[in-house]
Amino acid sequence: MKELCCSFGDGGHLAGIITEPRDAHGDTLVVLVNAGLVPKHGPYRLYALLARRLAQEGIRTLRFDLGDIGDSQPAHVGMALEQRTQLEIGAAVQMVCERFSPRRVVLGGLCSGAEDSYRYAATDPRISGVIMIDPFAYLGNRASGAHRNHAGARYCGVSRQYQGRP
Repeated sequence: MKELCCSFGDGGHLAGIITEPRDAHGDTLVVLVNAGLVPKHGPYRLYALLARRLAQEGIRTLRFDLGDIGDSQPAHVGMALEQRTQLEIGAAVQMVCERFSPRRVVLGGLCSGAEDSYRYAATDPRISGVIMIDPFAYLGNRASGAHRNHAGARYCGVSRQYQGRP
């Protein structure tokens, strides 16, 4: 396994780390979106540990800092946070698709990283899955359907996890 620093996005303002497995099979690539204001290593180094564990299974990962967090520089000043986040996740997906040509791209994250991944995945057909760790931790406006989405995401995750098990 080896880890490589990279930069991408408008003017190279985004910073990330690609974790390369010894024997990458190239089918799947996981992009980990940072949680809140915690940089690319993740809370309690969760993303670093997850990326290294996935590398043991032959899966390449990219973990990166959204703009103005960790090593990434601010960009798109004046744009709403949700729009900036979607652009920056899109830049990460574009970079890995161009560089590695994976058959499947999976987004993942904890808390707001899970929510950002979920929202982005709905807009990009290149995304084949989402890893959601403690998604939708805050419900916001229940009238907007967030409560229903939260319950649905939790139900789907639980039902898939236990399919075929006693």
